[in-house]
Amino acid sequence: PRVQPVPPGYALAIADDPRGVLDLRGDDLHMQLAVHGVTAALVWWYDGGSTGRYFAWTHALDEAVALVAALERPLLGPADPRPLPEQAAAWLACLRPGRYGLAWIDGGGADPDITRSASQGAYSWYGDEGRIVETQPESRIDPARVDRFTAEIAAGARPPLITLGLWDSHDGFLLDGHHRLRAYRRLGLGYPQLSIVRLDPPPLDRADARASLRELQRGDRTLTDWAIRDFLAPP
Repeated sequence: PRVQPVPPGYALAIADDPRGVLDLRGDDLHMQLAVHGVTAALVWWYDGGSTGRYFAWTHALDEAVALVAALERPLLGPADPRPLPEQAAAWLACLRPGRYGLAWIDGGGADPDITRSASQGAYSWYGDEGRIVETQPESRIDPARVDRFTAEIAAGARPPLITLGLWDSHDGFLLDGHHRLRAYRRLGLGYPQLSIVRLDPPPLDRADARASLRELQRGDRTLTDWAIRDFLAPP
């Protein structure tokens, strides 16, 4: 695997629980999120006449979401005096063993974040700015919870989001905080997020990615042969 020194502003954390099942692979142009060794989601850059990216997700992403939802969440936020690896212990335990960087960062720009639909499929977009790629479909968003978080944030609370990405990628998967994200955006506020980046990502599992993308293509013709070849091309 590629190994990156701890980026400025990040704290080194070691995930060492062999039961961790979420695996993030890739490089600066590709991200592959897998659960139990099965591709759950893919994000990659392509050159379709201008800069663009694809996001594709499978039914395995629902299993990843369920695993995250079952976590205990002792995370308090940037004011918590505990070391970041201690705050994020529950999140690290669900990740494959490896080296990770942790940092509190401010997020939230004018550009829209990337949502997914209820069934597996693909989505493409243009632009150079990083995006938060959601792992829960819109159908699972509870408007009452968004209203509750909106009231709490308007009153001064700043509950964080949790994102997972690679140290040299612009994009990150939103592991936790879909309702909070909508509340922050409703209020037009930036949001604090715990950024988790993998520092030693293994290479892509291209065989599993190829099988997942071909399966997706059978039900989603927006995922073109050209886009799949672009993802699978040797580095």
